[in-house]
Amino acid sequence: HLAASLLVFEHYRKRSPGLKELMLLSLLTASHARELAMLRNLPDPEEAHLCGMFRNLGEVLIAGYFPREYARILQHLELKNKGESIACFEVLGFRYEELGEAMAKHWGMPESVIIGIRADGALSSSEIGVITSFSHELTAAVYRREFDAKRDGVAEVLARYAKRLSITRDEVAQIL
Repeated sequence: HLAASLLVFEHYRKRSPGLKELMLLSLLTASHARELAMLRNLPDPEEAHLCGMFRNLGEVLIAGYFPREYARILQHLELKNKGESIACFEVLGFRYEELGEAMAKHWGMPESVIIGIRADGALSSSEIGVITSFSHELTAAVYRREFDAKRDGVAEVLARYAKRLSITRDEVAQIL
């Protein structure tokens, strides 16, 4: 799983600085997922790592192969104050997750990776899906959003997932 992660990172990191940042975010999400899986004593933390690594596959593919469209999505996010899914759908006609899921299936990735890509927050039906969603949102809250002293992104993520994952603020600090 780790070897596959490194191969994907190596392939995309050379394309552009923005893509390099997305790949670093993927690695952070993968690390958070693995750490949470280890905290929960799951039998295969590397599976969680792989799911986290590929969680934003669709976004990585759009940024790498359709940079103009990706720039338009980012503009929509900034100027129109819309959510990522809405901005992506307005520009492309589909969500990043739909592309990521299709490509993961095409490449013969494990079902757990596909579940992680399409997982929808704390309501996900599988444990690996919840862990992947949590890790992805945690990464975004800590490393992707602009700093806002009035807002605690980690607390917001924790509020959505604390009950489902039985996770505390101290455990989140340990994961980070």
